[in-house]
Amino acid sequence: METREQLKNKVAKLLAKAIKDASKNIKGNVYNYAKVDVELNQWSNGFGRNSKWCRTEVKICGDKVEFTDRELDDREFISLAKTALEQSKCKGEVLYDECGDGYWCPKEYRFNGIRVYGEVCKEFNNLNKLLKKYGNKTIEEHSVFYVDVCGKRSSWSDTGRKLFLDYAPKMCARIIDYINHNRLRGWKVAISTDDFFSHGDEMDYKVAQYQESEWYGTRGTMLVVDIKNSKGENKLHETFMDLS
Repeated sequence: METREQLKNKVAKLLAKAIKDASKNIKGNVYNYAKVDVELNQWSNGFGRNSKWCRTEVKICGDKVEFTDRELDDREFISLAKTALEQSKCKGEVLYDECGDGYWCPKEYRFNGIRVYGEVCKEFNNLNKLLKKYGNKTIEEHSVFYVDVCGKRSSWSDTGRKLFLDYAPKMCARIIDYINHNRLRGWKVAISTDDFFSHGDEMDYKVAQYQESEWYGTRGTMLVVDIKNSKGENKLHETFMDLS
């Protein structure tokens, strides 16, 4: 029977392989990223207060590893996933939810997947070169995105995959054209980001607050571009948010 450490090493190797395989399949993907096929499940006996942990099940691309001696919790698994991602030398991130302030409530973590990224488009690199030249500040990768959402009453969830500015060559080219067309000699360009959330059709949203109907909207982080004159005064202000 394999020891706990042997099982953890097995999970780490399977994760690293799955991350590399997912990275290879990104080319030609319009979103230029992929989610690794991995699940972390906890199984218990009993219900409510009588519930007792019995095993942890990890599924990675069809392979299954079980821990029966002691729980492999989300926090420990997230650490394993981060190590595997680092060792794979692929660009990506481990997704997880965090709750609790660590003071009044203990911090808790919930694993939510692993995402690997491809190379950004050349237009994104060209845009950052332009911004650095005229404003000395660039856009961080994956900081500007757009995604559709679906909700019932006041709750909602993402219905599609995120569209990132990093992989949107037409939008990047549009922003470059906007700056080149409007910036005069000696003027600077300042950028910032701002979160947005739209409920879509306001009537559908209002009706959904009283009925079990759905409403559709969008959320994301927009890019804000300000063009300033030589005195630092704002002359033009534009936002870019719809990457579809």
